Amino acid sequence: MNNEQGKSAVRELREALTECIHRCNHCFTGCLMEDDVKMMAECIRLDRDCIEVCAMALKFLYKGSRFQREVLMLCKNVCIVCGEECAKYPQMDHCQRSAEACRVAAEKIDAFLSAHAEAHAAKGSSTGMNC
Repeated sequence: MNNEQGKSAVRELREALTECIHRCNHCFTGCLMEDDVKMMAECIRLDRDCIEVCAMALKFLYKGSRFQREVLMLCKNVCIVCGEECAKYPQMDHCQRSAEACRVAAEKIDAFLSAHAEAHAAKGSSTGMNC
């Protein structure tokens, strides 16, 4: 992966995480306005978790933390679970938009981590390092 591809992957991931935060926040607010809020309790909880972990992942990306891989893996898992929960409510537009944003964020995390793993492996093999 060259420098431009790396910058593009980071930019796409940041955009996807930002969109996920936005859509989950909208879903969270929309769920609170539903007639049966108790029915939406798990969706609300997961929206909050997803918002918080995506924000943390963005922070770790911006500062280039050595723990960004671990945080991104957690973020991916939360996005998947949140997206699955939101998808259970096809009649609610805010839930469907959140589910889609979560799916895209999880995909972008996968793409980013794969690209970085390949770059790291190539760098390690060219220097004869195994770690």
